[in-house]
Amino acid sequence: MKKFLALSSLLLLVLFGPMGMAFAQEGQPEWPQYIIQAGDTLSSISLRFNISLDELITFNNIEDPNQLLAGTPISLPGVDWIQGTINPEFMPFGDSLRSLSRRYLISPEDLALLNRLSSPAQLYVGYPVLFPTGRGEDLSLGRAVVGPQTSLLEMAVFAGANPWTMAATNQLAGTWEAVRGDVLLQPGVAQSGPGALPSPISQVDVNPLPIVQGDTVVVRVSAESDFTLGGELIDHTLNFFKEEGASYVALQGVDALLDPGFYLLDMEGDFADGRHFSHTQTIQVRAGGYGFETITVEPELLDPELSRTELEFLMSYTTVITPEKYWQGIFQSPSPNEDGINSYFGTRRSYNDGPYNVYHTGIDFGGGQGLPIYAPASGKVVFAGFKDIRGNMTVIDHGWGVFSVYYHQSEILVVAGEMVEPGHVIGMVGNTGRSEGAHLHFEMWAGGVIVEPLDWLTYTYP
Repeated sequence: MKKFLALSSLLLLVLFGPMGMAFAQEGQPEWPQYIIQAGDTLSSISLRFNISLDELITFNNIEDPNQLLAGTPISLPGVDWIQGTINPEFMPFGDSLRSLSRRYLISPEDLALLNRLSSPAQLYVGYPVLFPTGRGEDLSLGRAVVGPQTSLLEMAVFAGANPWTMAATNQLAGTWEAVRGDVLLQPGVAQSGPGALPSPISQVDVNPLPIVQGDTVVVRVSAESDFTLGGELIDHTLNFFKEEGASYVALQGVDALLDPGFYLLDMEGDFADGRHFSHTQTIQVRAGGYGFETITVEPELLDPELSRTELEFLMSYTTVITPEKYWQGIFQSPSPNEDGINSYFGTRRSYNDGPYNVYHTGIDFGGGQGLPIYAPASGKVVFAGFKDIRGNMTVIDHGWGVFSVYYHQSEILVVAGEMVEPGHVIGMVGNTGRSEGAHLHFEMWAGGVIVEPLDWLTYTYP
């Protein structure tokens, strides 16, 4: 018996001893690498990863610490809690700390440590996130939402996957940990897309980023099949419209007086088979850097009640959502004097030396009395008439919640219900209403909010 035990021990030593010794005698560990970004310094890298500056320089054989090239990899000696190549990217909409940790094969705690997160809410859309890559991650996996009466076992069977493999892929201790509403990766199913949104959603774009006061925000969702889609951005309902192909788009304005800070972007929808999904993510709004100006007008035109009722009247038209889109491409200038702008959008205004508690809601084109006013894009005239503050005013509906508005005209040349095309003369520049002199006030609305008009004269919106 003793002889048998001795032989067994020798056999184990022969089988496993050399392997363990060889592993222990392997060379230095392969430390993770960081891709240098524009603006990085060796000091900032050493502080971020808690490495001494001298060690970073010596290990990487850096001759001149002041000459760092963006895009160059640099090894991180001593960083033993993470592997791979660390790449910074901007946080997309449709992912979360949980979905990123699953997709990049890293624990939520290590991902939070890598990005110095104290809360998952810090991962706002556009946040520069560090991702560890080259670790065997597969970003093309399909995703499925856990339904009210669907177990992980059933989801695995439907996907043709091993339920325990599916649980491990999604960092779950067992099949019982799948909770309603969670979006799980599906091993063996190839349908790339945002990790916290289910297939067949393939992409979500939010533009522009970062968002600035007065912006028109475009949210586009691409999917491989039809579904109903809705959402909310900063307490405004997102109205999605189907584009050609397999994408949906919503346009929503951001108020020029909105306090800079962090707000919520919500999205939810239903597929034809009854599956429901929802996702909420933080989004940042920055200050527009607007200037200040003082305006002198007739005191009776500053009556708060008159201002309130007239704005409500205008909003009764500009908050209507027409499902048909009339315009194509960039809006052209409504004025022949397109470079003669006397006052810009967003400028904080003081009327008659009062407080700067309002802002200029459009751009003012000069040029003098009687200049023609052109329709900047195709649309339908929904109002043409006189208002005390805005004078002779025309409102054009361009569809999808987008409107253009024209104040202070000396003459209106269109009527409500009339369809107009780009270049159509809709009126003449004047000095009617609350105005210091003959000019055209040109205003744009998107999603029931007044937005920067120059953007519509510069960029192509869907």
